[in-house]
Amino acid sequence: MKTETQDTIKPVLILGAGPVGLGAAMELARCKIPSILIERNERTSWHPKTRNFNTRTMEIARGWGREIYDELRQLDLPPQWKSPIRFADSITGEETGHIVSKGFMGAGPELSPVNSVLSSQDQLEPVMLREIRRSGMVDVRFQTEMIEFIRGNAEDATEVEIKVKDKASNQVYSLVGSALIAADGAGSGMREKLGVTMEGTFKIAHFMNCYFRADVEQYARNRPGILLFVANKRAEGVLQPLDAKGRWLCQIVVPESQWSTETFPKSRAEQWIRDAVGVPDLSVEVLSVGKWQMNAVVGDKLQQGRVLLMGDAAHMFPPTGGLGVNTGLQGMHNAVWKLALHLRGLAGKGLLETYTIERKPVSKWVAEQSFHNARQVAQIGARTRLKEKLKSQWLANVVSWAAFKARGLPALSTGDVVVYDNGGGDSIGGLTSGTRYTVEAVDEMRVRLLSAPNSYVSLDLTQATGTAHSLRLAFNAATAVRPAGQAEIIDLGYVHGFQTGQAVVYSNGRSEEHTSELQSRLHLVCRLLLE
Repeated sequence: MKTETQDTIKPVLILGAGPVGLGAAMELARCKIPSILIERNERTSWHPKTRNFNTRTMEIARGWGREIYDELRQLDLPPQWKSPIRFADSITGEETGHIVSKGFMGAGPELSPVNSVLSSQDQLEPVMLREIRRSGMVDVRFQTEMIEFIRGNAEDATEVEIKVKDKASNQVYSLVGSALIAADGAGSGMREKLGVTMEGTFKIAHFMNCYFRADVEQYARNRPGILLFVANKRAEGVLQPLDAKGRWLCQIVVPESQWSTETFPKSRAEQWIRDAVGVPDLSVEVLSVGKWQMNAVVGDKLQQGRVLLMGDAAHMFPPTGGLGVNTGLQGMHNAVWKLALHLRGLAGKGLLETYTIERKPVSKWVAEQSFHNARQVAQIGARTRLKEKLKSQWLANVVSWAAFKARGLPALSTGDVVVYDNGGGDSIGGLTSGTRYTVEAVDEMRVRLLSAPNSYVSLDLTQATGTAHSLRLAFNAATAVRPAGQAEIIDLGYVHGFQTGQAVVYSNGRSEEHTSELQSRLHLVCRLLLE
């Protein structure tokens, strides 16, 4: 095996000057391998995206030198803004709950000598770029993009060749390198050229990403946190502090039909922010609005010949957990030392192939865990929305009413679920036609329906109204059976004795055949039990 020296190794070509591309250039420099860093934009990111460099990532950064490590640490948020994760109807409104997020605080000195950093991509990248320039090992070329991949992905490839364009001068020229690292993002052109298939779930959700300045801190001072989720009639999403000094980022959930900056301009973002904070006259300066799609996918291969996919080009995760950029940088760290040994002739290509073998399972686990986290957050958001909705729907009045007598009152008992039908007439006492209510009490002439926690509607059958209203039995509490041909969805409503978060086991006390029918035809809906 021929051994190469630093002077004889051609530079590694790196596509993309995001955190992973910048990190790859620094790691190569640490291994004394030269590189050419190509970025199509004219500078590093000015729109904050990622925020979290976790403990393991900062351990990698420590290897780049004490100077850059200290510079990154200086960007960290104050500790009170690194935990917890909060859920509320608005920043100034009622809090639904919170989760202590110790992971963002770092692993602690008993596990690692380093601390994690929470900042923003537009602050992190310039620090990384300065260290790259100090190394003297990296040729940085902004406003340059790859327009053609010529060779280098064959199994026996010994170098790569691409054609690039200088966007400032329109000059087109070829570059030859010893290898190519594609860290060119979620829309990676290199991934497409290699024919890599992304495995997993696409289009989980669509978001508008808004970077703004506002004094949100004064309203969140008593309830600070790393992620402030809100859900109300006018605003749903999350607000993220960037420096605790007025710089903020927010992620706004939108339907795919509204997923564009044309339908979601800065003016709409400003109003969303005011509604999310709960301050109608809040002074807001929207600096930029972008968009992104939530996916949980991993490439079927991360390396082909002398080409390696890294970062979002290799995998895309929901941001719930802050594992995207960290998995990218940690995967980069796994690959670069192997690439360096291979380029020096000290290891065969088998070592390079372990990049996929080792990092693909990790990436798949992260994708699955991040997707699970996203579903959990969505459930909490749904509960917050439900709570907000119920505030305007709770009924506390007593209704005198006997229209059921003419139609025939079902044989009801406490715990049954009934469906109210107004027969096309006016609703009585705020009851909603087609809605299910739990029977809280019943006697010969009255039915008391539980419409919300500690709120009831009493139907008095002694006072006829002549209106063709009716109750239909949807769920019989005594037999746990839905009458044949009745409602497909059984809503148990606010059943007494349960608490939020409890697990329940359903039993119908009947045959396995009937259980199968219930499993195939029914959806049991458990609503949030509010205080």
